[in-house]
Amino acid sequence: MSSEYNSKLISAYYYASSGGQTENGYDVWGSDIPYIKSVVDYDQDSPKFSWYKTMNNDELQEIIKKEFNKDIGKVLKLSIIELTDAKRVKTLRIEGTNGFVDIDGKKFRMASKLNSTLFRIEPLDIGTSILNDLPTPNLFMFIGRGWGHGAGMSQWGARYLAKAGKTCNEILRYYYQCTEIHDSDTFLAKKSR
Repeated sequence: MSSEYNSKLISAYYYASSGGQTENGYDVWGSDIPYIKSVVDYDQDSPKFSWYKTMNNDELQEIIKKEFNKDIGKVLKLSIIELTDAKRVKTLRIEGTNGFVDIDGKKFRMASKLNSTLFRIEPLDIGTSILNDLPTPNLFMFIGRGWGHGAGMSQWGARYLAKAGKTCNEILRYYYQCTEIHDSDTFLAKKSR
């Protein structure tokens, strides 16, 4: 079986779980992939549908220095300044005692080992200290949903749809919009003409 778009095989991207809404291909890879559009996902049974992770101030400073070559001092605030259409973090601003840095959400997700870019940040009051008259949080909590880049087919969403009685072809057409599905022999025969 093969899926095609405009008579070409598709790149059938997949991941574990989107957290309820898949991502547009453009927002993950920076180029339009016409058959990978954001759709509602049915991945609520995923063990990573919702998650959280805490990081302390020192860990965040180390990530910023090591992965982004920037020393902003003690982290004072994290702000999401741009979201994708599917509400995932596109750009994150991290402010510190020595300035700030704007970071691509995907790069930050990988550097800090977050499950996805579908997250929000809460500074935790536990252990907040005062540095040069500025309240400086010692802990930050990342509260998120999903596991993976989020573009294409969600494995947990496909599982749910299959259990609900959807066929393989229906599931593939749902996640890969406007594609045609053929058995491999038919596709190869079309190509050899």
